[in-house]
Parts: sequence; C-alpha cells; structure tokens
Amino acid sequence: MKFNEAKLNESKRILLEAYENENFIFSEFRETFKLPPNIKKGSKEHALYLFFVAPATYYADSEVLWKNFENFYSKHPEFFDPNYIVENFFKTEGKIIDSRKRKLKSVIAENLHHGFSSEIALRWYENSLKLYNDYAGDPREIFRNVFNAKDALEKLDVNKKKSNRFRGFGQKTGNLLLMWFSRGGFLEEEFDIYSIEVPFDKHAINFSVGHEIIKVFGEPHKREFINFAKENFKKNFMEDKTDPREFTDAQWILGSKVCILNNCKEAVQKKCPFSESCRYKLDSSSYYEFGRIKVIENVI
Repeated sequence: MKFNEAKLNESKRILLEAYENENFIFSEFRETFKLPPNIKKGSKEHALYLFFVAPATYYADSEVLWKNFENFYSKHPEFFDPNYIVENFFKTEGKIIDSRKRKLKSVIAENLHHGFSSEIALRWYENSLKLYNDYAGDPREIFRNVFNAKDALEKLDVNKKKSNRFRGFGQKTGNLLLMWFSRGGFLEEEFDIYSIEVPFDKHAINFSVGHEIIKVFGEPHKREFINFAKENFKKNFMEDKTDPREFTDAQWILGSKVCILNNCKEAVQKKCPFSESCRYKLDSSSYYEFGRIKVIENVI
C-alpha cells in the first residue's frame, strides 16, 4: 500500500470547505446523529446515552442503530442508568440472576433489533456494573484528569489487559466515544483532540481508496489497511491541526448519504465537489464476505 499525502490534503480541503459552507449534501445534513428530545445536552444522561451506544456500533448500520436507540430511550430511559441495571439485574454480591439476565437480553433485543443482541446485552450489564462500582455510575469520571487519547484508551482498556474491564471498547469504538465526549464537553478542557484517531469504518475506507489517498496493491485484509491508514491519517492531522471530529462527521455524512448508496449520478447532478476526482470505490462484496480491500473503478 502507498499513502499519498498530497491527495489527502486536497481531499480534506474539498470536503471540509463543502461541510463548513453547507454546500452539496451538507446543506441538508449537518450532524451524524440526534439526541432523544428528553435528553439535555451536556448532562450526565447525555454522557450515559453515548456510553451505551458506542459498544453497540459493533456490526450495525449506523442510521438504523441511532433510530433504534432513540426509540429505546423514549420508552425505557431507566435502562440507561447503571444504578437501575445493577439494582434490578444483579444480586447483592454482584452475580447476575439468570432469569433477570434473560429479561435484560430480551428487552435489548426487542428494542435495538441488533444482530448480536446477546453480546450487546453482555456489554450493557458488565459496563453498567463497572460504572456503578468504579465511577459512581457516571462515565464522565472515567476521563477525569486525562488529557490525551492514549491515556483515555488505556482507561477503557482497549487492549484488553485487565480481566475487570469495560467490554466492547476497542480502538475504533474507543476513539468514537472520545469524539462524542469531546463534542459533548465531557473531556478536560486541555484534552488534545488531535490525538484522537479517525475511526475507520467502511465510509472512511471508501473515501481513502476512492480519492487515491491510499493506493492498494492486491487485496489486503481490512485490518492491515486500517492500521496503515490510521497511522498516516493521525500523523497528517496532528501536523496540520485538522480537527478529526469535523472530518469524521463530514466524511461519514458523505459516505452514508451518497457514496455507499451508489448515488453518484444523482450526486453529480447536484454538483458533488468530488465528481471530478472520485475515480475508484470499495468493492462491498469482498469487504463484507472476506474482509478484503478490493478496489474497483467507479463508473458514473
């Protein structure tokens, strides 16, 4: 694989100019998600909501996931309170009661319609218990006196070094949570936002290969591609002080509303800023079936 920094700089410029000036798709879409109306921005409930969403992004369509979470919260806000989870689904010594465990799984499955409901339920109550025991049920306390992403990810134990750790937080979901928490004002004022990595999902990968930021030889595995891309993007963003939060929002909106839906012809008619430079795209079947990065020509 080969990284082209000039291509990244030019693509960033075009993307962020369109986003900041509300051109093209960004005149209609500005946010990647909306909070439920009964959550006050900047509140503990706001932080808890994001904390429970992040580990559930595992193998999920983002738009469907946010909609299901909003509906879930509107019906059962108590399930987003670690104190409620511990008091209602754990015995006093901390062991889960099997019948209540099944009930929690059932409620999550009925409301989130997630393909991995059992795992999401496991993450839900294990993370609730750790929040309850170690942070008084408040996820904002996890990052108190933490000033960079490396130390923040260690607090989440994304490398799985401890047995008693938060479940479902890896490099991608950990950095995603940091972006959301930074936007919500839940990190320290001195926190280095440039230390946060761009979470590489299918949209970020498609953006990278589509604009020849990363040239692929053969069909590397997505893990190899993601590690290579993250390292180069992070270095570039830190050097020229590109806000990774703004870039992530912009490229996710572009990817989810236009690129991944193969709406190129319609996008060109609406004056997509990338109509001249988007020459390639990610082959979805190779990505989903085999975890391989196969680049094909983008025929508009």
